[in-house]
Amino acid sequence: MLTLFHQLNTLRILLSVANHNNMHIHQMDVKTAFLNGTLEREVYMNLPEEMYDERYVCKLNKSIYGLKESPRQWNKVFNEHIISQDFNQCKSDYCLYVNTSHKEIIYLLVYVDDLLIVSQSLELVNQVKSALMDRFQMLDMGNVSSFLGLEISKHGDELHISQAKYLAKLVEKFGLQNCNPAKTPMEVVQNMLPDDNPVKDFDKPYRLLLGSLMYAMLGSRPDLSYALNYLSRFQNNPNDVVWNMLKRVLRYVKGTLNVKLVFKKQVGTVLVGYSDADWGSDSQDRKSTTGIAFFVLGNITSWASRKQPTVALSSTEAEYMAICHALTEGLWIKSVLTEMNIVLGLPPIVLYEDNQGCISLCKNPVHQKRSKHIDIKYHFIRENVTDGNVEIVFVPTVDQIADVFTKSLPGPTFCHLRLKLGLE
Repeated sequence: MLTLFHQLNTLRILLSVANHNNMHIHQMDVKTAFLNGTLEREVYMNLPEEMYDERYVCKLNKSIYGLKESPRQWNKVFNEHIISQDFNQCKSDYCLYVNTSHKEIIYLLVYVDDLLIVSQSLELVNQVKSALMDRFQMLDMGNVSSFLGLEISKHGDELHISQAKYLAKLVEKFGLQNCNPAKTPMEVVQNMLPDDNPVKDFDKPYRLLLGSLMYAMLGSRPDLSYALNYLSRFQNNPNDVVWNMLKRVLRYVKGTLNVKLVFKKQVGTVLVGYSDADWGSDSQDRKSTTGIAFFVLGNITSWASRKQPTVALSSTEAEYMAICHALTEGLWIKSVLTEMNIVLGLPPIVLYEDNQGCISLCKNPVHQKRSKHIDIKYHFIRENVTDGNVEIVFVPTVDQIADVFTKSLPGPTFCHLRLKLGLE
């Protein structure tokens, strides 16, 4: 079974580009999409109950819902049709299609049977709609307002991305609609060890709430990243302490329901990233936490808060591992932008780092006693610095946006960095 699910990062890149260039963003839905697929092997099914006869079975001529190959066959049919309309499928994300055969460029983003069509020319948008309607049963939903649970709205030169309705229902579902809101997702000093003794009969819906909050974090709420990254470490053995910590995140959400991602038209570097690490932050195994953030045309499109796979022996090593991870994301974004024909020959990726030792290690590929043990895969960053693909720039810790993804912060610092993320 295989169908195409684009990354939400790609969606945000497309929305940032669309807002920057005053593009029309229209949405369509394919009716009964999986019924359009053609079968490549013989498939039989029993007759419906009203016609059942044990002597006979049906041979399917087309795919139907419930077959494991239906998603893949639908995608093949859609892909063939859209390519016949002069679209090129991007290699960096197979869900993104680009048409450069007209004066104005056209983008098409697909998520199974949900489509976004983006162009500066409304006439071209309508032409694509007509071509799709000629082949499939489509629902034209006009200007995008809600896509994959994200509320998307245009306000002058700004584009707002929110999940307020989803989060309000979540607060009500867990009975916290009358709670006292928290000012931050986590307390500043709150690092505990997982309990080695499983809690018997723990009946709280820990994983359900964690997963529900993660969907919001992945869509439009990067401010929840570190707290959810930390609390996800207790999924196998939750207890009342971490359950209350998770409910605190929901209480913070209750007080920030109207906070949204705001994409603005800005002038500056096309692609900018921030990388940070909190050395030895996990009190159980002393592994560090990586935090990264990337901005396309001044708007945040990618973020991550992740525990590092190995123990770092110094803060410089932890930062070095983090910046290597950041670069892989930055190079992918650069490839997406190149295929979108945004800027041919993009300048080097600008990566902001607040550790001078890490910057020196990236720029000076010499043998050093304290870094000779670092895994060779992390030296990937040095090669890209030498080749001019990335420029490492020092930034003071107070302005290090990725710091919010590596640790819990005091209220004023947290709110300051939250604003820099574009959350208003």
